[in-house]
Amino acid sequence: MHISAIRLVAGLLALSAVADAFLPIHSFTGPSQRALNRQRHKTLACKEGSAGAGLPSFNRRQLLASSSLSAGVWGVSPSLGLAMSDATPVGYQDVSVKVGGQSIPVSIWYPIDKSDPSSASAPSQANYPHKISVGKIATLLTRGQLSVPSFVGPSTSLKSGIRVVKGAAPSEGRPAVVFAHGYLGSRYDMMHVCEDLASKGFVVAAPELPESLAASFEVNDDITRPAIVTATLDKLRLNWTITNNLGIFGHSAGGGTSTMMEGAFPLGRVAIAGFRGYEGRDPLLVVASKGDGIIPLDRVKDALPRGTAMYTGIDGARQLGGSGGLREGQSAAVFFEEAFGGEKLPPNHISFLSEQSNDALVGFLSPLLPVARVLSVPVLDFDKYQEARDSRQTGEVLVPLVTGFFEANQRASLDSSML
Repeated sequence: MHISAIRLVAGLLALSAVADAFLPIHSFTGPSQRALNRQRHKTLACKEGSAGAGLPSFNRRQLLASSSLSAGVWGVSPSLGLAMSDATPVGYQDVSVKVGGQSIPVSIWYPIDKSDPSSASAPSQANYPHKISVGKIATLLTRGQLSVPSFVGPSTSLKSGIRVVKGAAPSEGRPAVVFAHGYLGSRYDMMHVCEDLASKGFVVAAPELPESLAASFEVNDDITRPAIVTATLDKLRLNWTITNNLGIFGHSAGGGTSTMMEGAFPLGRVAIAGFRGYEGRDPLLVVASKGDGIIPLDRVKDALPRGTAMYTGIDGARQLGGSGGLREGQSAAVFFEEAFGGEKLPPNHISFLSEQSNDALVGFLSPLLPVARVLSVPVLDFDKYQEARDSRQTGEVLVPLVTGFFEANQRASLDSSML
C-alpha cells in the first residue's frame, strides 16, 4: 500500500490515543446530537417512481402513515416511526459460535416468550458494546504492511432504538433472518432493521464477520463469511428452535454474502448497496443508490437477473410495498436516483446504515477525513456521510422496506402451506 495510507493510519493511531485517554467508554448520538439531526432533517420529499412527478414533503410519521408501507401492508418501523414506549419490546442476547477454533460474537434480537418468568423484567433502552479497532483499519488499509495490535481503539456504547429485555426467554417456532455486515463493518450496522424485524416476530442474528471493525478474533483460513453464517444458523436451530423459513440480508460486501450463501432462504435475500449478481430461486430484493460512491448504480443494474421488477425512489418503494410479497424465482430492485427532501445528493454507500453506528465511526474519523481526501485514500463514503448525515431519513424508507419484504414473504409462505 502507498505511503498515504500509512500516514493516515499514523494519524488514526494518534487519534486513538487521545480517544482512549479521554473517552474510554462513551455513547454516540446522545439526546442533544439526535435533536440537532432531527432539526436538520424535518421532512422528506418524495419522487414519483417511473412517472417522475413530485410528491409533497412528509415528516417521518406522515410518510410512514400515508405510504402503502404502513401497518397492514409492509409494516411501520417501531424504532423510527413510533415512540420507544409504544414499540413492542424484544429480547436481546450476545452469544458466540465456534469457527476455525475462534469464538465469533453474534448479536441476536428475538420475540419474547411472555409466559416465561424471565420475560417479566421491565424493558429498557439497551447498550450495545461497540469496538473500533485501529489495528483492523491499519491492516486492511495497508494490506497487512502495517501491523497494529487489534485492541488499539476506543470502545463505544450504542443505544438501542427499541425497548429491550436482555436475556428474556425467546418465543419458539419463529422465522429467522441473518444480517451480514460489510467491509470494515459492524454487527450493529443495521441494528435499526434488526430491532424492527424482531418486533415483527422474527429471530434476527448478526454475526461479526472476518473484516469486522471490531477485530475481536484472529482470522484464519477456516474463518470465512459462509462458515460464520452457517454456524450462526446452526446455533439458532439448536437454541432458538426456529422454523425453516429463513431470510438473509446484507450491506456492501454483506450484500454479496446474502446472495452467495448456499442453501435455501425461502423468505428471501436482500442486497443493499452491494449487489453483484444472483442466479438462485429465492425471492430477491436489491436496494441501490446513484449517490453510492463505492458500488456504481449502473453496475448493479447490469447484474440484475432477467425479469427483475424495478422501482424508483420513495414512491417506488411504496409501490413495491403494495405488491404482496415475492414468490420463488421473483426479484425486485429499488433504486434511489434523486435526493430526498432537503438533501443535495441521493443516499451514499453508508447512508443505509444505522445513524448510531455511522456517527460513532465518523465521530472518531472526522479529524482525518479531510486528510484522507487530500491523500486520495478511500474511506467508503464516510466523507460524504460526514456532510450529509442522512442515515435517519434513509432508514425511514429502508427499514419498512426490508422488514416488509420479509413479512410479506412470510405471509405468502404461510398462505401457500395452507393450500
